[in-house]
Amino acid sequence: MHQNGLETYSAQLLTPQMGAIQITGAILLIVLGAILIAELTASWKTRHWNLRSPLATSPIIGALFALKEKPWETLRQVYMREKLGLYKVRIGYQHVVVVNNVDSANQIFVRNGLHSASRPVTTSIMQTSSNKTPPPLGSSPWNDATRGKRTLVTSMLAKSSVQQFSELIEKEVHLVIKEIAACAAEGSFDPHDVLKMFSLNMSVGVTWGVTLDREKDAEWIREIIDVESGIEHSRYPIDLTEMLPGASYWLRFSPSYRQTQKDLQSWSVRREKYLDMLEDRMREAREDGTELPCVFNHIEHGGTRYELARVDRSSVLVSLLSAGLDAITWSVYWLLLYLAQHPELQAEIRQAMVDAHYTPLKEDDAEPPELLESIVKESLRYFTVNRLSLPRVTHQPIRIGNSYIPEGTMLIMNSWSLNRDPDAWERAEEFDPYRFLGEDHKNKTHYAFGLGRRNCPGQFVAQKQLSLLVAAIVHHYELSEDEPSQPLDPLTNVTDPWALASTPRRVKVCIEGWLTVRSTWFPVIESSITSLS
Repeated sequence: MHQNGLETYSAQLLTPQMGAIQITGAILLIVLGAILIAELTASWKTRHWNLRSPLATSPIIGALFALKEKPWETLRQVYMREKLGLYKVRIGYQHVVVVNNVDSANQIFVRNGLHSASRPVTTSIMQTSSNKTPPPLGSSPWNDATRGKRTLVTSMLAKSSVQQFSELIEKEVHLVIKEIAACAAEGSFDPHDVLKMFSLNMSVGVTWGVTLDREKDAEWIREIIDVESGIEHSRYPIDLTEMLPGASYWLRFSPSYRQTQKDLQSWSVRREKYLDMLEDRMREAREDGTELPCVFNHIEHGGTRYELARVDRSSVLVSLLSAGLDAITWSVYWLLLYLAQHPELQAEIRQAMVDAHYTPLKEDDAEPPELLESIVKESLRYFTVNRLSLPRVTHQPIRIGNSYIPEGTMLIMNSWSLNRDPDAWERAEEFDPYRFLGEDHKNKTHYAFGLGRRNCPGQFVAQKQLSLLVAAIVHHYELSEDEPSQPLDPLTNVTDPWALASTPRRVKVCIEGWLTVRSTWFPVIESSITSLS
């Protein structure tokens, strides 16, 4: 009986069902063991960093749940609560060092700038690159070639060189004023498309020395915007596909992910075509004498010791085009929406221009009022379009006090937090239009354009664009919201918190022209409008 019972029990164990259960259990144990080993390894690798990890972490995904829907604000709140300007965050099994205050940012990106200037190579960057269009300059690893290309660009776009782009900026601002007048005739309107076209032509003009005609080049305009917007929206400061373990493998089974990969490859091909078109336009303009000062010409004939092959030129030109397209558009958009809710501030700007004898788009030697410059800078600080900077990677170890950051560590600068650092800004949560006024404050910097060796080389040209455009719009029109709403809050009025450029809610604005106002100043407006017709 005993023998028969044993045989029966053995036979039960050998049934297909029981075998499957045992195999599944074994696989589960292996997976759990692998997770445990990975967790212990992740902790072991960073044991000597001497950096706190204040966010709650979960197996496999790390602190992803803790970041929630507004990662830049969550990371800032940790700094405010724990008084940690520098700490580590685990995403997947990768530890990222987050820089949240001005002092830590200066230590990492300025004093140790040579060791913290590189970029990680991501899948999206590689898939939109080719032998003809390599990774953009802003996304390239830090090496001698990258340093040389940046030297070329910064020499062309330095603060002392901004004046050479005045003709281009004034021309495009004129067109914006004209387009707004046409839109106003139809009632309230969303200024996004007008601002997008302005940003595109400014980027193309600064880079290639030509501009695109809104009617004749409509198809090319749509193509460039579609390609660059697609590529931009496929990239995130925290790229989860690069950081979650096995994500790149498992996502291959996702239809949406596979479609994104196809789109990236398509955008790369389409980008090459419009780059060829722009280069042809530039050479035509050079032949007929209509070429404007531009980075392309500076690269070819700048007389510097850096000589770039065609493929390297493309990396520079693509970077300049893509960097300004969304950033400039949304920077102006945020500020115009704020002004639409604050007519008293518009009136103050107009009066400041009267007192300074400054008329936008009029050829005279008058300088724009300090108030205008201060408001533009404060808008860039307060709204901070690029809230989490593109990640960097240390290519040499960094020591900050007792903390150690090894080579190959990913760094993320939380620009949103830097621009709200209470140790650097009084009343950091308030929009203060006078914050940058006076000798003690006018040279004070915000962090909307980054910091250190990877800061935006076109920042001075960008601020010039913003200043003249806002001055001209406020000079000609009074803005108001079509449907008055809650105050514009840069924390809550964001449509895609994970995007590279934080976009506000889309609204319509109403405008009222100043042509009917009786003043010795306002007839200038009438003449400028007439000249555009």
